[in-house]
Amino acid sequence: MLIKYGRISHINLGRKEVSAAFQIMIDFGEVEFEDIDAARAVFGADKFQLYRTHWAVREGNAHEILNRLAEAKPNLA
Repeated sequence: MLIKYGRISHINLGRKEVSAAFQIMIDFGEVEFEDIDAARAVFGADKFQLYRTHWAVREGNAHEILNRLAEAKPNLA
């Protein structure tokens, strides 16, 4: 799973598309999990959310997710 943490800005809503700028603050790169349930536990995600073919914005507490990621993958702390 490719994981990047950052900030979204300059959101523009068009008639047929939405554009935004994404500033990467932390690039974790490709992160491997033992199985899908391990990834779901870190991100608090359902099965649909983990199989996206595009980037996603999620509501939630980023610090909690980053702490769970550090617990699961201490080398990324």
